[in-house]
Amino acid sequence: MFKSAKIKKEPSFQYIYPKANSLIHILILLERTITEQFWLLIPVAAAILIFSKIKRNNPVILKATILSHFSKSQFKQIENNKSDQNFILLYWISIFFHGAYLHTAFFIEKESSFLIYILVAGLILFKNIVLTFSGWLFEQKELFKRYVNSHQTTVIIQGLIILPIAILNIIYQDTLFMVNKAAISLILLFLIYKISTYVLEARAQKISFFHLFSYICTLEILPWAAIIAFIL
Repeated sequence: MFKSAKIKKEPSFQYIYPKANSLIHILILLERTITEQFWLLIPVAAAILIFSKIKRNNPVILKATILSHFSKSQFKQIENNKSDQNFILLYWISIFFHGAYLHTAFFIEKESSFLIYILVAGLILFKNIVLTFSGWLFEQKELFKRYVNSHQTTVIIQGLIILPIAILNIIYQDTLFMVNKAAISLILLFLIYKISTYVLEARAQKISFFHLFSYICTLEILPWAAIIAFIL
């Protein structure tokens, strides 16, 4: 007697159809999202190309920027090359990355979203100006010069952190709540670390608690409060 051959069962149509239908739905949604937000991908892609060129032409300045808050030698290198064109480009591109992130995370469907770019650029540049002025006001030019350098490197580092999330927001839009929450938490932790460094440096220079408290509230907390108020 011949043993009956085992016949491999093919997946049923009822099993395949929902899978295929879900995949088609995702592809259509993705295509529509990219088509609607394609204009936003263009400046982001252009900024990434400029950033890649800087990385290729001057990788040292990028490494020094990323490690500046964790290494005194790298921070000193930034101080010596602050006027370098590549560093200035990194700074301005990162300001754009901040605006792009807030735009894609909270204002993706609002017509007046361009205002977020103006607000972000205004707050960052205002802080830069006030830091410079504070050095003259408190007669601590060297200390506040380091604060200015720290501020500019922080803008670049934060821009690098939120850039990939901004791109994901453009593609997936309202589906990355936890990722955005994690990114903001990471930036706030970095902000706390930076403020702690500022406090230690200020106390070493014997700056009064009143001036230190005024600085932290005005230039570290107030800009974030303004952005959060704008979002809400």
